[in-house]
Amino acid sequence: MKKIVIAIDGVSSTGKSTMAKDLAKEIGYTYIDTGAMYRAVTLYCIQHNLFKGDQIDEEKLQESMNDIHISLRFNPETGRPDTYLNGVKVEKEIRGMEVARWVSPVATLGFVRRALVAMQQEMGKEKGIIMDGRDIGTVVFPEAELKIYVTASPEVRAQRRLDELKAKGEAASFEEVLENVKTRDRIDSTRKESPLRQADDAVVLEVERLQAQGLRTIDHHEFSKLKGKKVLLRAHGEPPSTYEIAKQNEITIVDATCPVVLQLQRKIHKCYQETRENNTQLVIYGKKGHAEVNGLVGQTDGTAIVVEKIEDLDRLDFSRDICLFSQTTKSLDGFRKIVEEIYKRKTEDARFEYHDTICRQVANRLPNIKAFASSHDWVYFVAGKKSSNGKMLLEECRKANPNTLFISEVKEITEPLPAGVRRVGVCGATSTPKWLMEEVAVRIRELNASR
Repeated sequence: MKKIVIAIDGVSSTGKSTMAKDLAKEIGYTYIDTGAMYRAVTLYCIQHNLFKGDQIDEEKLQESMNDIHISLRFNPETGRPDTYLNGVKVEKEIRGMEVARWVSPVATLGFVRRALVAMQQEMGKEKGIIMDGRDIGTVVFPEAELKIYVTASPEVRAQRRLDELKAKGEAASFEEVLENVKTRDRIDSTRKESPLRQADDAVVLEVERLQAQGLRTIDHHEFSKLKGKKVLLRAHGEPPSTYEIAKQNEITIVDATCPVVLQLQRKIHKCYQETRENNTQLVIYGKKGHAEVNGLVGQTDGTAIVVEKIEDLDRLDFSRDICLFSQTTKSLDGFRKIVEEIYKRKTEDARFEYHDTICRQVANRLPNIKAFASSHDWVYFVAGKKSSNGKMLLEECRKANPNTLFISEVKEITEPLPAGVRRVGVCGATSTPKWLMEEVAVRIRELNASR
């Protein structure tokens, strides 16, 4: 089986390392804890008195970088790697509050990040690794095949961190840990060198709301190990293999697949069955790696060709027949351009058939969302950062009203509305939940109550 790079990023104290370690052990990958590497450099600074008051002696640290040797060695007793600093095991020392206090300032230093990023990239050359940190999917391995971003509220993370410290016998108050979490968030997200941010194509795990509802998010590997459980399938749809595994393992499926997507899956499967003998190329206009697209490709036993842009059409053989479909949330204009380009390139004897499978509930929203945006002074557009539908609708919203602000969470609204704004609107992607829109409206009213 082809090995890949799995990049796990996110804010501090969300359990990224625990998730990465457990996943690596389960699938036989090598786990690389990049946070431990920055903590090891921080411990070196503490050991060598490089902190003066609230400042780091950057000059001495830079001179010392060649003397700092970090290695991760597998511990057969725990089944996980331990961190060594200059040949000495420091796994316990780097997890204390003193290191936690200083690690973010150390990690902001460009020469430190460049040195450790180079080490991390070297470690991942052969793939088959899982690496967690703050910039793995955006800087260290921007081409990683799977990117995961983990987030949770500061309060949930502070409690988790406090529980860890208490289990190790270390004294700390909730207030002290919460302040440390918030400070690290601020430093990590605003630093000049490789700031923390979610990769556009990352899978987002929103920890506390799902947990509060009693749900647990799983991947396909974990799904294949379940027996006799109940599993909810999200709206994007699944390939036939998922349903086959469910039947074999007596898993009860709660299928929330969008009816439009289900209909498209059937069309593609039928087309595949009818044309696979005559060498027809089945093409899907969509985003590579998107959950819906993965489900559609599954209807063709993995043979469909996915194109995102005109340049991807170079992968087609224009002397052979082509049958084109589209992801349901793509733009009509983009689809039409793909159709036009195929007509230009195909040979006379090649048959080209295309199916406009873009959901009109999405496409028909365009005139309404433009009218909505233009009728307000200010607009909050609410959607997931990786939502293809959201990106398309946001672009149209901004064309109609430049005062459109994109947000994914309520906490991103931190300031009152600008002076002179009297009419504010809240809209979002087709998949944006109503409860989130309502929470945004409540937050707007709270911040502008005195107006």
